[in-house]
Amino acid sequence: MTGFIYRNRIYIIAVSVLVSVAGALLIPFAGTDPDVRNYVPATLVSRRNTDLIERSFGVQDIVMVLFRNDDVLNSGNLERISSVTNALNRLEGVRDAMSVSNAVRISGEGGFMNVAPALPFIPARTEELTLLRAELAGNPLVSGSLVSDDFTVASVIVYIDQQIPEEEILASIDSLLASYRGDSEVLTGGLPVIRKAIMDDVRRDGMMLVPLALLIMIGLLRLSFRDWRGVLMPFSVVLLSMAFSMGLAPLLGWELSILSLLNPIMMIAVANNYGIHLVARYQEIDHSDRDRELTVKQIICRLLTSLRRPVVFTGLTTIAGILGLLTHSIMPARHIGVLTAMGVGYALLLSLLFIPAWMSYLPRPVMRYGNYGVIAAPDGSSGFLNRLAAAVTARPGFVLIVSAFITVILGSGIIFLKVDSNQENMFPAGHPAKEAAMVINQSFGGSQSVSVMVEGDILNPQNMRAIDDWCRHVENEPGVGNVMSVASVVREMSKALFEPDEEWYDDIPDTREALAQMVELFNMSADPEDFEQIVDLNYSRTLILVRFSDASAENIRNVVAMSDGLAGMIDGVVVTGGYAFIMEEFAGRIVRGQVSSIIFAMVVIFILLAIIFRSLKEGIVALLPLLASVAILLGIMGWAGIALDPATALLSSVMIGIGIDYTIHYIWRHDSEVAGGLSVASAAGKAISTTGRGIVFNALSVMAGFSVLVFSGFTSIRFFGYLVIISIGVCLLAALITVPAMKILMARSADHPGKT
Repeated sequence: MTGFIYRNRIYIIAVSVLVSVAGALLIPFAGTDPDVRNYVPATLVSRRNTDLIERSFGVQDIVMVLFRNDDVLNSGNLERISSVTNALNRLEGVRDAMSVSNAVRISGEGGFMNVAPALPFIPARTEELTLLRAELAGNPLVSGSLVSDDFTVASVIVYIDQQIPEEEILASIDSLLASYRGDSEVLTGGLPVIRKAIMDDVRRDGMMLVPLALLIMIGLLRLSFRDWRGVLMPFSVVLLSMAFSMGLAPLLGWELSILSLLNPIMMIAVANNYGIHLVARYQEIDHSDRDRELTVKQIICRLLTSLRRPVVFTGLTTIAGILGLLTHSIMPARHIGVLTAMGVGYALLLSLLFIPAWMSYLPRPVMRYGNYGVIAAPDGSSGFLNRLAAAVTARPGFVLIVSAFITVILGSGIIFLKVDSNQENMFPAGHPAKEAAMVINQSFGGSQSVSVMVEGDILNPQNMRAIDDWCRHVENEPGVGNVMSVASVVREMSKALFEPDEEWYDDIPDTREALAQMVELFNMSADPEDFEQIVDLNYSRTLILVRFSDASAENIRNVVAMSDGLAGMIDGVVVTGGYAFIMEEFAGRIVRGQVSSIIFAMVVIFILLAIIFRSLKEGIVALLPLLASVAILLGIMGWAGIALDPATALLSSVMIGIGIDYTIHYIWRHDSEVAGGLSVASAAGKAISTTGRGIVFNALSVMAGFSVLVFSGFTSIRFFGYLVIISIGVCLLAALITVPAMKILMARSADHPGKT
């Protein structure tokens, strides 16, 4: 292999650079998709039903413009709300804008229905304001949906047209709001706003975190090797493989998501792993007294002979672990799995070909001394690793007992692990999108909803009463903030037509003729399109909107299950969809994807380990600490209250793929030393104090690369950063402490005196 590299080194370097430059040139063509509904397959029941509902009633994703003030009903605020509503209705891309200024109030007099504006005039005197408060509080079409119960927040509900790019509409809305200034604080919320915030924050994170991660990596490599060639060679692999990996997304036609931010960070953290081991081994050989006369070519030959197979094997197991993400039903998780696996594969090739080719052009380094002493210790060891080796080899039984105890205690937190697919929780406290979502949840029933479409004769009293009964029941369920249906409007009509002591007051009439007449009277006094968002003009379809003040998976699942009960009460068809339903199914897919990816990665890696070490027993020895590490990771998440979400669900596959490398490098060196005649205990000490150096540098570089994620604008990405640092630390300790102890005890139990 050394001969091949020397003969073709100029071509290896040139091709490596050209391929990576081509990838870098493709990166600007990558699109962005922040819509979580596109993260799940189109065949998912919730998404299929939502698409069906939106074909009948339009896209249900609304923008809510919120005006917050101590008294939102003062004349200045109401004039501003009215002006903004009128301007929004004229804005291109807005289908409809509803607020207290154009809402209606249904009343009656002498058996006749009267549909009048909810805000007939702007109050100028205290008496008028008091009267307006009373009327709005008694108007269910306004209270709790357009004006908060405490009159501190008013909303404008904006239905947008999907024919115009969402980002353009939101920019127009922001520009319009800026031109109507007033005393009230203005917030914008809703799913389109959340999607825009995600896009903006992904771009910001990419511009900030990637350069920061690169700088941290340079500093760590410099501190580790104290030699610039030890910095530049692994770092060049990072840059080249990152450009290649990121360029694949637009080449494959994949759009970037919030999870795509993890791809360049993962490449920065992982791609230099193999180069680090090569440089560490190079320095070990270079500073060995017995190898003082070797040429650079001879060092490279010895380097590749000793490390080629473990580097290839660790690369394959890393790829296998990351490809466990292919078992996820979350589309961006699959994309990240493919992009990162291909990037790691490319980094592996660069480490085995590009780095040696570059090394071949460099003279053998001269031993330098300075404030920090020799660049690398002669045998590649350190005082700390020597002490660690002595402690592990002296008391392996105690090491295993402590390891098992820690695993059980920390791993037991799994029982408290929860799932969270709510996009609102991706943002930290104080973020404008988070703040708006909290106001909507507290004052207007919630920004996320389940949509229940009923197809049939809506004016059939049986159907209307079933809808009414179901809605009244759902309103009392945990987490439900607001329920809107045609039945509640009909009950308002009945209060206008009948006296409180009459049979049908605040109720559903018994006959279809009475219902039809009631609707006709309403249409004579109002615009039939006033309620087009919840019922069609023929009354053959109607939509029930259930909004959630607490959009937990459990609360959503409960309402969805109840919709099955409505289907049994209706003479027609019931279709349940909505963004909240998609998120509930999404949460279930996160859990199933987590389990399937762990199983896939563990099975494939066990097979690879058994092949690598030609022993099922060695495969089990390498795999058991990894299983314990996964249990500890998930347990820590449970104890700390960190939920499984689209980002943290990737952790296990990432940890398995990266963490197994340390164990493979250790076992490979350990077995090599045993084959060379050392006892098992001596081989353990030797492997810890020599190869352990490369393992430590490797783990530290991974932790350093991922550490920048704690500065992300997304809460879930921050948690990902914290958890990766913890999980890689656990894998490092397992490789240098638990695995050596296991091998020593196994050798003793096998009763091989010559090996112990």
